Amino acid sequence: MEVRDDAGRAGRCESAAALARADARPVSAEAVAGAVGATLGAPTLALRALDLSGLDLGSGAALPGRLIGRVRVPAT
Repeated sequence: MEVRDDAGRAGRCESAAALARADARPVSAEAVAGAVGATLGAPTLALRALDLSGLDLGSGAALPGRLIGRVRVPAT
């Protein structure tokens, strides 16, 4: 995950967690946006754009929101 502000400052982090096939709810763009936005600390920070080009949304993978939260914290 990479976060960037309007001043060009950026933070990046990755997770070694393996993704598994979702039993019920595969990852969606809406779920990722919700999980990322929920962990930004609004109203101080806000999600304006989300690039999911590196995520295969058709793979049927599970991506828990708590994993996004754990990865996002070191990036900011």
